[in-house]
Amino acid sequence: MAKVIECGGNTEYSLKQVFQSLSNNLKDEEKNFYYFKLTNTVINQLPDNTFEDITFGSIFITEESALKHINTHAFTATNHRVEKFSAEGNNLENNPPVNDLFIALSSMNNLWQLSIANGKLTEIPSDAFQPINGPQKSLNYISFYNMQITKIGDRPSWNLPSLKSIQLGKNKLNFISSRAFEMKSRTAELLEIHLDSNQLNSTSFEIEAFLNTQSSVHLILKNNTHVTYLDEKVFKTFFNNNPQNKLTVDTLDCDDCKSNWLKENNKYMEQMAESTCITKKNVSDKTNFLQC
Repeated sequence: MAKVIECGGNTEYSLKQVFQSLSNNLKDEEKNFYYFKLTNTVINQLPDNTFEDITFGSIFITEESALKHINTHAFTATNHRVEKFSAEGNNLENNPPVNDLFIALSSMNNLWQLSIANGKLTEIPSDAFQPINGPQKSLNYISFYNMQITKIGDRPSWNLPSLKSIQLGKNKLNFISSRAFEMKSRTAELLEIHLDSNQLNSTSFEIEAFLNTQSSVHLILKNNTHVTYLDEKVFKTFFNNNPQNKLTVDTLDCDDCKSNWLKENNKYMEQMAESTCITKKNVSDKTNFLQC
């Protein structure tokens, strides 16, 4: 197997023509590469069937890249081989139907790690990951970190039975619906949901927001400065729904009696073992909520 292909430079050229030429000049056994890396500072799109019949195990879009659009069918030949897709510091947009980023990503049926960070995506759409070439049974890690995301649609990860971690930290989320993390079935026993450093507050969560994952959940809400108390209707239900559920938060006002219900059951404190008050005291500290 050949090793890598990197497309760099600061002038525009046709990626499709590059790979057409490679396809015409390589033997079939020479067309499988470890990874493709795009560092070109001008090329802003991956067109339909960009890579012809050249395939890669991984695709990396680097911070230098000017990539903005990925055609819905950009990965036609290599979609069965890509296991890792990473795009860092980019201007990627989702513009269906021609440049549907999420359909393009969904076509990679053997993908196991997806990371898009430091970019401008504003939404994870409903049914984002679809079984285009069958369910993505290997996909266990998704990260949309440090983006501009304000909305999660309904059931974006419905068809991802092996998902173990979804990283949505450092976005602009201010509301989590009851269907944001709903899943059809699960093979993974635990799902980590990272919602740290968003714009969430104590009333941002629908009652069933984390109840339909078909597995236990570790919910990370650190650095959401307006999550100052835990709504009993939401989080008591969350804790009781699965004894393995955990919550990590570090912004609670532990003098606010709206969180006093946590003292009803030692198990709740165990499920929040890593959580602290805004004063840095552990939530289980006996001096909390004394005036309630």
